[in-house]
Amino acid sequence: MRVSYCCMDNIATTIKKHNAKILNEGNQNIDKGCNCNKKDMCPFKNQKVSCRATGVVYKAEVKSGAECSYYIGLSEGEFKTRYNNHTSSFNLDRNIKKPTALATYVRDLKRGKKNYSIEWSVLRRARPIKDGDAACRLCIREATAIAFAEGNCMNKRTEVVSTCRHRRKFLLSMFSHVPD
Repeated sequence: MRVSYCCMDNIATTIKKHNAKILNEGNQNIDKGCNCNKKDMCPFKNQKVSCRATGVVYKAEVKSGAECSYYIGLSEGEFKTRYNNHTSSFNLDRNIKKPTALATYVRDLKRGKKNYSIEWSVLRRARPIKDGDAACRLCIREATAIAFAEGNCMNKRTEVVSTCRHRRKFLLSMFSHVPD
């Protein structure tokens, strides 16, 4: 039997497939239950998803009087950690170098002494990039949610074409020398 190069995978593709298979074994996305002290204050109350879910694209809907705007974001780790970062960035006393659009909007409402409420919900779930993957599904899902957003979306369209911030951790420059 004759085998041609054009119909077989090259060695790099074979190695990538093997590495992806080994790295992804037993890597199911299992949610931990909510551990909020006050269950009525949980950001995902009355939803099927736990606040400790990982790999989520979320929506924060800010209502202030008759105004209603929303922000779309993602969380690779537990959502609760991202939620706590958001709520601490709303503090007017805290100096933040690069605040999110949500933090800027809520801070403006606070400066104007306007009442507001925020409702959190999960739009989509996806697995973040793993070593050997071609693309980050989590970033792609966030980008499509922003691209198809209608109405008063706080996100900028430039976020759609930004590079994946999760890919950086797999670069060789991120590894330090390990002693023998």
